[in-house]
Amino acid sequence: MAYVFMIIKIISGFISLLVIIRLMGKKELAEASPLDIVYSVALGDLVGDAAYDPAVKFYDIFIAVGVWSLLIYSTDLVSRKVPFLGRRIKGESELLIHNGQIMKKVMRKNRLSEHEVENLLRQNGAFHLEDVKVGIVEANGKLSVLKE
Repeated sequence: MAYVFMIIKIISGFISLLVIIRLMGKKELAEASPLDIVYSVALGDLVGDAAYDPAVKFYDIFIAVGVWSLLIYSTDLVSRKVPFLGRRIKGESELLIHNGQIMKKVMRKNRLSEHEVENLLRQNGAFHLEDVKVGIVEANGKLSVLKE
């Protein structure tokens, strides 16, 4: 019965972390995908629990990591096979700048300020908004820019 509770806690933790990652916005996801962050945080916590909690048996951690890995694999599989769910889980690219105009709704949805957008533009070598034909915020939080 203890394993059932452990599996329920792992599934709950997975869903909770996924929701938190999606709520954080794309700007926090510089290099990693949301699933990479969820996997890393949870794996670190599982291993930390095994290392510092004497009540956790070695086989408990294997079961926990196995269930966690199965969830990651299943989520990745579902996100590839069901496009609608894949977009919700992994995020999608969005048009942020069109002909030098910032799409305010997209900016707010991705929890970006104008200052942060300007910073992302400078990182792409675009120092004037009016020089940008298209700016796309990618699922990983990076900005792709096509200059005039």
